Amino acid sequence: PPEIEGTTSLLNACPDLAARALAVIHMDMVGGDAEITKAVFHVTRSPKSLPTFVDDVGSAFGRFVNEQSYSLAATGEAPYPLVDPEGSKRALQAEFVDFTEGSDHEVWSEGSWRVPAIYLNDWPDRYIHTHADGVANIDPTKLMRAAFLGAASAWYLAGLDAAQVPALWEVIRRGSLRRTTSCVSTSLRKPRWWNRSTVSPRCPPACGRARTSTSRGCGGWWGFQKRSRWERRTSSIAARPIPRGR
Repeated sequence: PPEIEGTTSLLNACPDLAARALAVIHMDMVGGDAEITKAVFHVTRSPKSLPTFVDDVGSAFGRFVNEQSYSLAATGEAPYPLVDPEGSKRALQAEFVDFTEGSDHEVWSEGSWRVPAIYLNDWPDRYIHTHADGVANIDPTKLMRAAFLGAASAWYLAGLDAAQVPALWEVIRRGSLRRTTSCVSTSLRKPRWWNRSTVSPRCPPACGRARTSTSRGCGGWWGFQKRSRWERRTSSIAARPIPRGR
């Protein structure tokens, strides 16, 4: 895609851009009226191979906008409603999700450059890449909120100093607790063999390759499948009675 090739060419021609960058704030298909496009607004994290407080900052501002917009939609009042005179007054209802590919941010965050990215996007937009993708689909309020979220995150990160560390630490702590809770919840929903296949010391590694910034982990789902079959086979062998000599 042109956005991937263009960003790759830019960073190869000007590698100092990535070296100087603390973070990238990337917006793709934001501002669409959800009543028309049926899209969901996402605040997307960096890859798990690139842990960073930048994600927690973006999520904190996103949750703030969620709370303010919900209060306005539910009660008609909010200290910071973030409403455009020509836009809707609906709640933003942003979703906070793990790393996804598909736009310029993935080039910045991959292993060659390793720049954290806050990726804001609407997906799935029913009119994306069609002749019907026009300005009539825009909700000025939603566009304003996306702009605020990106600008506020950039302003905070650019001005970060030692005096703000205590408040930042609290943001990081809350984000860490949410991620831990999510991991435990996900683990409990998985079948028992899946959990064993990921932690059992009897399981051989799925492959010897190092993780990459955009990989889902060494071996991915196929690796889990191979390991789970290997474990079931060795378990069944271990469970067989040892034949006695006659």
